Amino acid sequence: HPDREPDPAERERKTTLMSQANAAYERRDLGALLRLQMQISQIDEKSMAQLTDDKLNAMSTLLQEQISALEQSKIQAEYQATHEFGFQVFPGLSETALLCEIRSQTEDYQEELAALQSEIVLVQDSKYLKQWLKNQKNFLQSRSQARILE
Repeated sequence: HPDREPDPAERERKTTLMSQANAAYERRDLGALLRLQMQISQIDEKSMAQLTDDKLNAMSTLLQEQISALEQSKIQAEYQATHEFGFQVFPGLSETALLCEIRSQTEDYQEELAALQSEIVLVQDSKYLKQWLKNQKNFLQSRSQARILE
């Protein structure tokens, strides 16, 4: 961390790297983050070329594990979106399309909520409450009959 660095020049370098890392993280720019990691580790191309096969294999294995973990996280996020929010995730689903779907569902829920709030006000009157209960009973009966016919 830059604040813990006693050398002013190194503190400035670390501060710059940290701000670049934060910006790349906010942009979700994995490539930039990996390049910064190499800068932070001060690994240059010459050093990279001198790495032993064992170290390269270990780094490759680590990257494969990270890829697997990211793929598993993606699968879990897709499953959660499908089951919690009620829409299918498919390749090419854009952030814009996802936001549009969420807005649409939000509007539907708001309309449902407004209708329920209106009914709550109306059922305060016992005359309307009796009629509402009859309507609910009829609705449930017709629904169960429709299921039997299916």
